[in-house]
Amino acid sequence: MSPQTRLALRRGGRRTGPHRMPLVRTHIADRVRAEEIMVRQRALAVRIAMTLFSVIAMLVASVALLPAPWSYLVLLTVPYPLLLLLSHKGVRSAEAVDEAGKSP
Repeated sequence: MSPQTRLALRRGGRRTGPHRMPLVRTHIADRVRAEEIMVRQRALAVRIAMTLFSVIAMLVASVALLPAPWSYLVLLTVPYPLLLLLSHKGVRSAEAVDEAGKSP
């Protein structure tokens, strides 16, 4: 058991309901800005997930269309660079959304 888990359990474990500890109090403008950033990042995450789904669907279709040796080659070489590029693009886009939402 990790030290963080031990501390959390010692403090009372999982708290749910009305006696749950409140989130950090922030100014209304900060909260609104944070919610706007979260909405934009969530939309970005949905787009990236749909792109990932389409990449996987294209890989499955290409494996079904190619002969056996080539399909194995496609499965071994294509997914990892694509996933790396997609994750890099996603992180950069999320950081751009975060930077654009910061106060001046």
